[in-house]
Amino acid sequence: MPGSSRSGLWLVTAITQNGRSGIALIASDGSEQGVLLRWPRTIVHPQFHPEDEQLIEFSSDPAPRMHCVRRDTGEVESLYQHGNEEFIVHETFLGSTGDLVFSLWPFALKRFDMKNRKISAIAYFNAWHIAPNSAGTQVVCDTNHPDIGIQLVEVATGRRHTLCFPKSSNQGTQWKTSRYALAEDWIQAAPDQAEEREVRLSWMEMKSDRIYGPQWTHPHPSWSPDETKIVYTSDVSGFPQVYVAEVPALLRPA
Repeated sequence: MPGSSRSGLWLVTAITQNGRSGIALIASDGSEQGVLLRWPRTIVHPQFHPEDEQLIEFSSDPAPRMHCVRRDTGEVESLYQHGNEEFIVHETFLGSTGDLVFSLWPFALKRFDMKNRKISAIAYFNAWHIAPNSAGTQVVCDTNHPDIGIQLVEVATGRRHTLCFPKSSNQGTQWKTSRYALAEDWIQAAPDQAEEREVRLSWMEMKSDRIYGPQWTHPHPSWSPDETKIVYTSDVSGFPQVYVAEVPALLRPA
């Protein structure tokens, strides 16, 4: 799904072309389009910085995970060097703060300071798919292994509140581990899918990924536009459906 710049003038998306991953840019009025970056590893989740329209963060798989590329020059920077045993996932911008927030699976919810390139812990628990509010003061996330429900986290203190229990099946063998899946993992766990994995944009576009998904078995919580509700998916009924949970008034920022 394409990401939009703050002004709405630009869209960014991951692509695969001739067996290589990349990032494409499209002017929202259709006047310009082109490939900004070609990359030797999988790219997922490219997203514009909330304030700087020249800066795009993207995820690469396997490690190292977090990178930025400049829209004006195409210059790439690896934000944090780490190996496959440090399972960083689902990073996104922490609202309007301009910092990143990510899960160090399955150990902690962490913050990456984009100015000094330093990492700090927000809370130590199995935060999975994360979504900050617009101010970056709260993060909502689902959990897995164990599933302790959807959590609302106060960024300043790390204090957590349980909002609801989706009871989704939360599938994917790799989530039982604390490292990225490598080529041999795909062959061993899903030999029938290893070939498909090589030609798809990512595992999310596969017919039925069993390493990281299927994605429709994961809640992926997000905020409503007015930030009074949380929207999530659950297959508790036997097939995925969309649900809405209200954020209690006492937990909403003043």
